[in-house]
Formats: sequence, C-alpha cells, structure tokens
Amino acid sequence: MRYVKLGNTGLDISPIALGCMTFGEPSRGYPTWTLPEDESRPLICQAVEAGINFFDTANAYSEGLSDSELRATAASINMLPASPGPAPKPAP
Repeated sequence: MRYVKLGNTGLDISPIALGCMTFGEPSRGYPTWTLPEDESRPLICQAVEAGINFFDTANAYSEGLSDSELRATAASINMLPASPGPAPKPAP
C-alpha cells in the first residue's frame, strides 16, 4: 500500500480509511444494524493486513462502542504502540 502524509504532521496514513460506524452492539438498540466485536474483529484485521492504518471513528458512533471495539482489536493484534507518545501538532 502506498501511504500519504497527513498534512504536515509527518504521519503516514493509508489513502483508504475503514469506516467504523458499523461497529457496536446491536442488542443495545442504537443502532440495531451494528456489528458486535466478534463480527467486526475480522473486518478490522483484514484492513490492517491490507495495510490500512486510517480508521474513521468517533465517540458518537454506537455511543462509543465503535471506539472500544477498534481499540480492543488493535490491542489484541499488537497494533498499538507501547507508548502513544506526543500527539502530532495541528497544521497551521
């Protein structure tokens, strides 16, 4: 996969993002069409294997469960750095 720079942050990201709004827990009722962790995990793993490192997520997606599922999968496949380090500076 070819990567592109994210503005002038120095971060290399995939030009394709995986949208994570679909990940959540349908039994919670909002939204009912979300995928639970056991079903979202293979999709996340396949994206990582393909070289995707850009994930579209928000704390509003599935009332925060989307973030939780992504983080749990990332941790289980050692995708997260040992130390997150400093946040990149925003572009001027």
